[in-house]
Amino acid sequence: MQELVEVKVNDNENVMQAVQKVMTEKDIRLFVPVEASGSIKNFAISVIGKTCSLQRDMTGRSYEIGSMSGKIHALTDGFLWDLSIIVRGNGTGPVHGTLKDAVAAGPVSLTFRKVNMAQIRIA
Repeated sequence: MQELVEVKVNDNENVMQAVQKVMTEKDIRLFVPVEASGSIKNFAISVIGKTCSLQRDMTGRSYEIGSMSGKIHALTDGFLWDLSIIVRGNGTGPVHGTLKDAVAAGPVSLTFRKVNMAQIRIA
């Protein structure tokens, strides 16, 4: 049975720090996103296309979260984020890439599936 964990992020709170705090408090080693709603601002997203670039918007403008996929691993010396995100700002095209940093623009709700590493079997 899968266990879902909802992470509520408050306005102006760092999204990544909020997720890492929950993972540490609940001793979660692997998180996989299931659902994401809300908006972010002051973000950095690594975009890979013909070239690789870091898209930043530190203006405080709000971008709605369209989708999120990937995983977050808790390691002995930190966290490994491999989280792909699509966001869209008012009057802007979508930005798609790997999330590097973000602040909540209003309430953000993230639901993750907790993966029990002990139950993973390699065939």
